[in-house]
This record gives sequence, C-alpha cells and structure tokens, in this order.
Amino acid sequence: MKRNSLYAFFGAAIIVVIIDYITKYAIDSLLNYSQKVVLLPNVLSLEKVYNTGAAFSILQNNINFLIAISVITLAVIIYYVFTAKAASKTLWNMIGLGFVAGGDLGNLFDRLVFRHVVDFLQLEFINFPIFNFADVFINIGVIILLFSIMFNKND
Repeated sequence: MKRNSLYAFFGAAIIVVIIDYITKYAIDSLLNYSQKVVLLPNVLSLEKVYNTGAAFSILQNNINFLIAISVITLAVIIYYVFTAKAASKTLWNMIGLGFVAGGDLGNLFDRLVFRHVVDFLQLEFINFPIFNFADVFINIGVIILLFSIMFNKND
C-alpha cells in the first residue's frame, strides 16, 4: 500500500469530520430552530433544522436503518482502503473515499448522539433541501471518484 494514499485518505476524512463538527456545533449553538440568516441574498442562507432522515429528507424517522447503512458504508470503504490493489489507490481515489468516509462519519455521529442530523445550508435560487457540510463532502467525494474512474489517472 502506498503510504501517501493512506495519508490522503485519513487526512481528507479527518479534515471533513473537523469542518463538519465545527460548523454543526456553531449553527446549533448560535441559531434557534428554523431561524434563518441570509448570507447572500437570493443565493445562500443558513437555517437550522433537524433531519431524522437521509438526503432530501427521505427515510424520515428511520434512524437505526440509516445508522446501519452508514456503518456498512464505512466498513466497505475501510475494507477497500486496506485490501485493494495499490494500482487502484490513486491519490484522487483516496481523497474521494476520505471525503465520503468523513461525511458519513459526521452524519453518523449526529444520528448516534442526537438521533438527528443538523442541517443548515440552504440554496435560495433553487428549491433544494437544506443540507450540511458532511453532505457537501460526500457529494464532492463521489464526484472525485467518478472522475478518477472515468479518466483512470494514476497519480
């Protein structure tokens, strides 16, 4: 296993967990439930909500199922990181997997401790569900993985 790949994976995951935790803690401490703060008019606002479901608020009140899915996802990622052939562990693959794992850990922590996920980012210019940085990094991680697979680039 390439040591740099492992550092990239764990570094990306740790950075995501830290950003996710700090932002959720700040929002939870500073805003009341459903309080809205406009950052960029007609573009971006903050609104604290508690989501007992998954992305787009699907599977509401299925916390235990979502916890199980998160644990399985993390187990699959960790298994891949430690068992896949070195050639498939490009720097970008490991960063993408780190982003997904970190986002998954951030939301898993919320579900285990609070029984809901703190969401707060709202795009004003489209009708889109409120989300958090864990969700952002999961999506960025998936995009990185898709591009890395499509272009099969070894770093």
